[in-house]
Amino acid sequence: MQRNKTLAALVGILAASCLAQPPARIDEGDGSVLEARGDRVVRLEDGVETVLRELPGRPSGRIRQFESDPHGGTFVAAENGLFLVHPSVDTIDRIELRDGAPQGSPVGIVLDDARRLWIATDRAFGVVNTGFFYGRSGKYPGVPGPPYTGLRHHPDGGLEVLTARASFRYVPDQGAPPEVGDIATDGDPWDGETLTGTWPISMDIAAAAAGAGGATLRWVIDGHHNWRPFSGDGHRIDGLNPGDRTIDIVAIDRDLRRSPPVTLRLRCSYPWWLRPEALVGGSGAFAALVLGALLILARRNGGGRPRYARALMSTIILTWLVLQLAAGLFPHARGWPFCGFSMYTGKSHENDIGGPVTMAVATAQGEERSADLRRFGFVFDTRWQVIRPFLNGDPAFRRHMLDLYNGAKDGEQVRAIRVVQYRTRLTGAGKIPVAPLVMGTVEAPR
Repeated sequence: MQRNKTLAALVGILAASCLAQPPARIDEGDGSVLEARGDRVVRLEDGVETVLRELPGRPSGRIRQFESDPHGGTFVAAENGLFLVHPSVDTIDRIELRDGAPQGSPVGIVLDDARRLWIATDRAFGVVNTGFFYGRSGKYPGVPGPPYTGLRHHPDGGLEVLTARASFRYVPDQGAPPEVGDIATDGDPWDGETLTGTWPISMDIAAAAAGAGGATLRWVIDGHHNWRPFSGDGHRIDGLNPGDRTIDIVAIDRDLRRSPPVTLRLRCSYPWWLRPEALVGGSGAFAALVLGALLILARRNGGGRPRYARALMSTIILTWLVLQLAAGLFPHARGWPFCGFSMYTGKSHENDIGGPVTMAVATAQGEERSADLRRFGFVFDTRWQVIRPFLNGDPAFRRHMLDLYNGAKDGEQVRAIRVVQYRTRLTGAGKIPVAPLVMGTVEAPR
């Protein structure tokens, strides 16, 4: 009997090991193929082999699995982390996973229809958002603890998580969707009314949340697209500039399902000494004192039109410089014409990543180009006023934007809209192009 159990265990280990083997090759499209060779990724195209470059200090280690993103690029599970490659670049770049993402060395990855990337590592199992790479990990029903040996689509739907002894099925999106519960600001229950305060404002926000696996909370200011994590059930928010502000809060469950946002509205007033009338009056009084002093000095030196003109010009220049200094110190004056100095003091560090973000469309013929944002029919000053609602919107809202685009008068039809960041990474050798990142997308039903 014991011998049979041992034999069954060995067969299970061998079967799980075979199932966990990643594909050695994957089609990138347009005749390009990626192939794993130890710790290298090789691109085969038109009979030419190209070894993709690793960036300084960011080695991949042994390549374990490829997972293609139909909307652009290929995710690579490697010994030293999660990487991304794209046909437009010859580099392989490691992705910095953010808060909540599974930690450890990836052994398997699966991209689902919602563009969530499920990851099994030697230490954890979980999921990450492929636009911003925050995630969730921990205990999942029916999935034992680590270590894991692989991950793949289950033939009956969901995911198949592999261990050394067996495989286990997990089906995401079960149970009620997440929701944000009661909210309190500075210890007082929030009743839905607009909050008021005088700059500078700091606010403690506490919120309850419910969702499968225990919901976590994220928030943004003024409809920003980069959702930040709450610190537990409460969070302190600082640095709200004067004006009408919004704070959106969402709940996220273990599968990264997101609740509708709860919006707190805040009216942040200027202190009296920073209000426009005080600024105009103060600068006028300052200019009058300076001009009076300079006119007296000019008169003592003999007067004359040239000296008085220089006194007037010096007053204008000195007043302008003082206003520029105020613009650099206080947030209300950083727009034109008082641009301030703070916008010129940003620092860049090695391994920083950046690049322009644009909205692109894909035609039925497979061509991709920049979207004509006017086709949406929105009134906007910057492209972010179109991009951010798209990124923050649920699938139904994104499909609505696709319908708006295709409903424009010229009649042109596109099959997909994508928000893409064309990225570079700063290294000791300068900026190096890395794989573009698809931050959000919607596609017409096939």
